[in-house]
Amino acid sequence: MKHKLFDHLKTFGQEHLLTFRDVLDDSEREALSVQIEGIDFAQIAELYERRNEPAELLTHINRACDPPAYCFESR
Repeated sequence: MKHKLFDHLKTFGQEHLLTFRDVLDDSEREALSVQIEGIDFAQIAELYERRNEPAELLTHINRACDPPAYCFESR
C-alpha cells in the first residue's frame, strides 16, 4: 500500500506527505491514506496551471452591458 501511495504522490510532487508515515500507528496510517486518496491532485494541478487564465465569468462580465433603465410611475 505504501509504495502505491508513494508512486501516486510522486506523480504530483507530493511524496513529502508520507515523510512521517512510519511513526504513525496502523489506524493513523490508514486514516492518512484515506485522506490522501480523497485528494484530487490532478484537479489541483489543473487549477494551479490555469491560475493566471482569465476566468470565463470575467470574460462575460467584460462584454456585459448595463440593463435598460425603467421608469416606474411615482405615486
